[in-house]
Amino acid sequence: AGSAQAAPATATAPVAPTAPAAGQPTEMQYYIVRRRRVRYWYRPRRRVFIVRRRFYRRRYYW
Repeated sequence: AGSAQAAPATATAPVAPTAPAAGQPTEMQYYIVRRRRVRYWYRPRRRVFIVRRRFYRRRYYW
């Protein structure tokens, strides 16, 4: 857990303020940074889509 990582994420992505609500700023920043590369990281983009819509404030990790 590092608040320093949550700060840059807020300035880079407007979704940052919604992610910290879960209590995991580190994972939120990772997901935001890999939001576009997530399709390259994970083959099943269907899961990524569900995570972004349903588990948005629940769990963006997986």
